[in-house]
Amino acid sequence: MIKKTLLNRIINVLGLGAFFVFVTFPLYWMVVTSFTPERELFIWPLRYFPVAPTLENYVVTLLRTDIPRYFANSLTVASLASASTLLVAVLGGYALARYQFRGKQVTLLIFLATQMMPIVVLIVPLFITFRTLGLLNTLYSLMIVYTVFNIPFCTMMMQGFFAGVPVELEEAAMVDGCNR
Repeated sequence: MIKKTLLNRIINVLGLGAFFVFVTFPLYWMVVTSFTPERELFIWPLRYFPVAPTLENYVVTLLRTDIPRYFANSLTVASLASASTLLVAVLGGYALARYQFRGKQVTLLIFLATQMMPIVVLIVPLFITFRTLGLLNTLYSLMIVYTVFNIPFCTMMMQGFFAGVPVELEEAAMVDGCNR
């Protein structure tokens, strides 16, 4: 029994070790290659460590390409889309969790249905709309799409969160002078 348990542990450790190497090796190779001079990249046999590590690849990437601008664009779009999505989703989620109104269930059903729709179906209508509005190839169009596609999911998440907060907590805050 003890030998079987020990054998199982050894097999588990070896299997997990092999899986770890399989998963992390591409990341290791990417980092090593980034520090390897171009003349050493294609020599045979392969070297798993650069002979003369250099930052030349980073200098070329940052100074001679548009990658810093692309990174700034991505950061801008992601930040503004996230902020606008959160603003709308928090307010909508709170309203759906705390207030009773006609059409509440239909609204939640529509939010759920939009999550099941394949985004590919909307590519042509979005293209036509953005072309008509003059927003093709702009950051604004990306922000609009990301915001609109993420609002239903985030609203449902916030509705679930606010539904989990006890109403008594809000009532205690109102006694202390807060409002809704």
